[in-house]
Amino acid sequence: MKDERNTGLFGLPIRPVKTKEELENLLNPKREQERKPKIDGFTYIPELNLYVADEISMLGDDWYACKAQLNANGSRMLTPAEFWIYYDYCVKNQPRIVENSFKDMNKEEWLDAVVENERELIVSPDISSDMKEYSFGTRYDDVIISKRGYFDREEISAPLGLPYVIKEKGTFGYLGINFNDLPKGVCRSTHGGYYIKAGPTIYLQYPHLRLRHYSIGVRECKEKTDEKK
Repeated sequence: MKDERNTGLFGLPIRPVKTKEELENLLNPKREQERKPKIDGFTYIPELNLYVADEISMLGDDWYACKAQLNANGSRMLTPAEFWIYYDYCVKNQPRIVENSFKDMNKEEWLDAVVENERELIVSPDISSDMKEYSFGTRYDDVIISKRGYFDREEISAPLGLPYVIKEKGTFGYLGINFNDLPKGVCRSTHGGYYIKAGPTIYLQYPHLRLRHYSIGVRECKEKTDEKK
């Protein structure tokens, strides 16, 4: 598995701190929240330097359509690794998002990654203008894809955002796939309980990139506001 970046607690990537102000912001997220302009319906995540939508939108669109619309908006998806940083922040600071979004059985979200075969993950790939192909992105191999089971938060590998071990019991669920020749998209779901057994509320699964389902959409991310700072 390729993972050349330094990692810290829970396998999260260590981002270099360049200024005293940035260090203070990381140590005190509420200070950074107060300093940043607010966007209705979005929460600023200091560690990601992103405004992340509180709710999932574009429900019923496939992975390509969601990515194309976000590109047109000047926005993007969360990568799998960014999702867990966002999740950790919400657990600590935004419990309403955990209750209203992560536990909603009718709200699942595409993440910015593609599973190409039984071993490879491509993070943040570009898409063609006709939404028929993807290319580039950061490629990782030797990834666990086809297993089903459970994992704990500390077993998430950075920068993949996927577990490096699958076991019989754990906090979160993992719904692998029996792979065929078609590429798959990474999706954060709550429906895994139907496939395995009831218990954890967050599952990772791999639906087809062209799948359109009423419950699957995307969480929009903005890197900056249109307001003057």
